[in-house]
Amino acid sequence: MLTSPSYRADRERMVRKALLIEDDPDIQGLVASNIGDVGLSLDTERDGELGLKRALANEYAILLVDLNLPGMGGMEICR
Repeated sequence: MLTSPSYRADRERMVRKALLIEDDPDIQGLVASNIGDVGLSLDTERDGELGLKRALANEYAILLVDLNLPGMGGMEICR
């Protein structure tokens, strides 16, 4: 497929970050040690409310959200 130079430049600038909202440090470490394998950098938050604020303030390729979080649960964040 042929693409224009401006389209390719836009794709190169695309955000390649993930946000993990998870309060368990062991799970955070596990995800952090593997996320680079798919070409993403990782930001983390341990609190649901802070995680939602960060998700809304930044652009992420994917959000990984725990269901049971302090402050606000994962289902509420997704809503």
